[in-house]
Amino acid sequence: MVGKCGLLLLLSLLAVPVHAAVYKWTDSSGQVHYTDQRKEGAQAVDLPEPSVYTPAPVPSATQSPGTGAGDAAASDYDLLEISAPTQDETIRNNEGKVTVGLRLEPTLSQGDVIELFLDGEKRGELSSGGGTLSGVNRGSHSLKVRVVNASGQELISSQAVNFHLRRESKLFPNKPKPTPLPAASP
Repeated sequence: MVGKCGLLLLLSLLAVPVHAAVYKWTDSSGQVHYTDQRKEGAQAVDLPEPSVYTPAPVPSATQSPGTGAGDAAASDYDLLEISAPTQDETIRNNEGKVTVGLRLEPTLSQGDVIELFLDGEKRGELSSGGGTLSGVNRGSHSLKVRVVNASGQELISSQAVNFHLRRESKLFPNKPKPTPLPAASP
């Protein structure tokens, strides 16, 4: 336990901005100690220069996601959002097709591309109005889109939209439909 305390003391000394001398010594019971005061039999410990962390600048609230203050390409887009499907919408489609609607302001510039991601994997490109996603398996999914320029740099991205796709059961593909009850006679 004391060894851990000594290590903790050493680490805390590394965090001190001034570079003071540190000494290491072992007592009669074999425990190692560290101190900043010279003691008979203590050895000076060479410590590396302290590390200094400078955090990255925080982007301003006016910057769109995916663009930083130092990015080479500034985004001329004000808005990119998925209008269909809506958040947590349940879609019933036996072919696994999902209609994707987009809202992009201003319209897509020449040379820029809208990329579509399903569950984090790129599934293709869309026109500025949206399109249809095919081959989606049943279950819950996450959908996201982004606009990139010709060099592949992200200009703006949408918030992720989660949706749920339901398909007819493979166990009962021809499940009989309920028949309406006959009208009651007077």
